[in-house]
Amino acid sequence: VFDRTYTQGLQQALSRIADDLSNAMEASGSYIYTVGEDQAFIPLVAGGPITETERSLFFSRVITPDTDVLVYRMLARPATIVSNQAQNDQRITPSILSEMNTSAALAIPVVGGKELIGLLLIIRSGSRGNEFTSSETRMAEWFAVAIALALENASLYRQAQNRLSDSRAL
Repeated sequence: VFDRTYTQGLQQALSRIADDLSNAMEASGSYIYTVGEDQAFIPLVAGGPITETERSLFFSRVITPDTDVLVYRMLARPATIVSNQAQNDQRITPSILSEMNTSAALAIPVVGGKELIGLLLIIRSGSRGNEFTSSETRMAEWFAVAIALALENASLYRQAQNRLSDSRAL
C-alpha cells in the first residue's frame, strides 16, 4: 500500500511540475518521459493546457530511436535542443512533435548521475511568435534537474523496498 501511495505521490508531484512549467513558460504542454532499459522513451506525465487528443497521443505511444529522430539524438548525445521552427527542423523531425502540430520545442535531457533517465519536452503550438528564450531554456533545465532528483529518489525507494522484502523472506 505504501509503495502505491508513494508512486501516486510522485506522479502527482511531477504532474504539478509539468503544469507549473507550462504555465510559467506559456507553453502548450510539458511532457515527461522515462528511459526504459531498451532505450525506449516511456510516457510518464503530461501537463499544461493540452488537448485530450494530445494527451491520448502522448500516453499511447512509447517512442524509440528507430522511429523518432529526437529520441535518437537524445540517446546519442544528451543535450538540450531548442527548436523555434519545430516542423522544419531536421534535428528533431520526424518525431512525435510533428504529430502534435508543434511550432517550437525544448527537449531537455533528464540526467541522473551520468546516465540519461528521462526527457522533458516542452512545446508551443500555433503560428504566433512562439520562440523560446535563453532564460526560459535555463529555467526548464533547472526543472529537469528537479525531475531527475525525483526519479532517482523513486529508484532508491524501490531498491530499499526490494531489499526489505528480500530480508523478510529470509
